[in-house]
Amino acid sequence: MREAFFRSPFFNHLSYAMQADYIIAGGGGAGLSLLHHLLFSPLQHKRILVLDRESKETNDRTWCYWSAQRPRYQSAVHHTWDTMAFHTHTFSHTAKISPYTYYHIRSADFYQEVRELAASFSNVDIIQAEVYGSGETSDSVWVETSLGIIKASYLFTSVASLPSLPPHPHHTLLAQNFLGWRIKTAQLAFDPGVFTLMDFRAEDQTLPTFFYMLPYSESEALVEVTQFSPQFHSFEGFEEKLHRYITDQLGVTMYAIEEDEEGSIPMTSVQFPTQEGERIYRIGTVGGDTKPTTGYTFQNIQKHCKQIVAELQGKRITRRMGSRYRFLDRLLLHIMREEPEKVSYIMERLFGSTRWPTILRFLDEESHLLQELKMVVRLPWFPFLRALFSPKSQKPHVALETPVARERMANTE
Repeated sequence: MREAFFRSPFFNHLSYAMQADYIIAGGGGAGLSLLHHLLFSPLQHKRILVLDRESKETNDRTWCYWSAQRPRYQSAVHHTWDTMAFHTHTFSHTAKISPYTYYHIRSADFYQEVRELAASFSNVDIIQAEVYGSGETSDSVWVETSLGIIKASYLFTSVASLPSLPPHPHHTLLAQNFLGWRIKTAQLAFDPGVFTLMDFRAEDQTLPTFFYMLPYSESEALVEVTQFSPQFHSFEGFEEKLHRYITDQLGVTMYAIEEDEEGSIPMTSVQFPTQEGERIYRIGTVGGDTKPTTGYTFQNIQKHCKQIVAELQGKRITRRMGSRYRFLDRLLLHIMREEPEKVSYIMERLFGSTRWPTILRFLDEESHLLQELKMVVRLPWFPFLRALFSPKSQKPHVALETPVARERMANTE
């Protein structure tokens, strides 16, 4: 593998010859996941180009997911937990999530693991270049880059803009805005064996707001505030909320902020297109890999990549759309927008009445209908009935037209 952060001799502005079998536009989580899947398949001999405008040498994000399987990217796993906590003002519970484990991956470690694998393949190039546009013909695709025009058999892109979604009366469009601090405390403040998935003990629930915590040791943790809002990249008051949570709820009086991260994730029940024509595939958030009501993306990317590799081998597989999950996502997103004060109570009823591994299986869209029915009957019905029979929002919708910064993988590309 060559990592070419200069004008590659393989590219010639004057020629329009076939340059690769596969071009992967975007060398982040989605792009390198697809590369990893390809290199562990019978397609590993194909000529593959990965294009990204950045060198991807720093830890630019974190990813989290739960799984009952052995991790695919073993050397990239930074921390794991098998015990989870959930809190509201009136309910608190901590429990094991077996057979699941919650995994935390630092992007720098992930990039290194995949790049080291790619280095053993002479047919793979990772190249630093801007991607300006693309198109396809009946038998090939072309990609316009800062190095010139490159031609290939297929293009897989995670850097395309999100599709423009005009306001729709039956679909809610929200942003999951978040701000996270990796803090170091002066005292021993955390149980490193227990992570907090959701803590709704925020003073103001005008917009659905919860905190999320990943303890790495007794004195170091990632603490994050997340809010569902009609406005993207709206972080007003987030620093104060985080500080008050750290001091009031966690009891930490002295701490230093070692790293920070912020971003917005699109939350919508609209299914983004996974392909543009026959030879251009969309992957990552722009390919619909983000779970509409949670923002988790990493595991969906792995499922999507597995499916793409199977299709490239001639196995015709129809991607499961999960219509009943989309239906429930639509109802819950409607409630988040129209009745935000009800969200913490709905979550309390859900996490207080159902085994947590069953909930995680449901959020992974791998549950059975009977399990889902048992969960649904234990929830407060009236907010869902109002969402069902009054689908038209009473509040203005936003239109999605721009890419977003991050995937919840602490859970985009």
